[in-house]
Amino acid sequence: MRTRKYLAVVVCGALAGILWVARAQETPSGEGGGAMPENPLGLESITQWVLYPTDIEATRTFYVEKLGFSVAYPFGGGPVKGYQLRCGGIGLTLLRIEGHPVTRVENMMLHLRVVDLDRAYREIQEREIPVAMPLQATDWGTRWFHISAPDGLVLAFEQPVRDGAAEPVR
Repeated sequence: MRTRKYLAVVVCGALAGILWVARAQETPSGEGGGAMPENPLGLESITQWVLYPTDIEATRTFYVEKLGFSVAYPFGGGPVKGYQLRCGGIGLTLLRIEGHPVTRVENMMLHLRVVDLDRAYREIQEREIPVAMPLQATDWGTRWFHISAPDGLVLAFEQPVRDGAAEPVR
């Protein structure tokens, strides 16, 4: 039986977590959806997310002050302005290019696996971040809640409640 790497992002900073790469075994065909697909490119993880927010300063403030990211590298000059943000092993770049059309993010959700969901939920509430979907159980064996980041990106904070539940991205 082969072993594969799967990525689950964990929020860090004040929400207490780390970037976590889990090892999971392939599921035999017929159990849980069949065998895992091959990985011909050898992909291991997403190392950097790039967002083009309509309001770069409000978005930076949200990730830094509300979610605990740090500004690793501010950059810009002329028509380009940006921030490279870090939180544990998570890289996020906010980028604004003069003349580049920017719209709100729609139909997109980023799942963030956390070490202690109840603690993360309390932290979100204490930081007065509006909760878009309250804490609840899922049909696939996890508990989760959602918040919306500036420009509409939905952040789903999630934690398994049983072994093997909601395996990380496959």
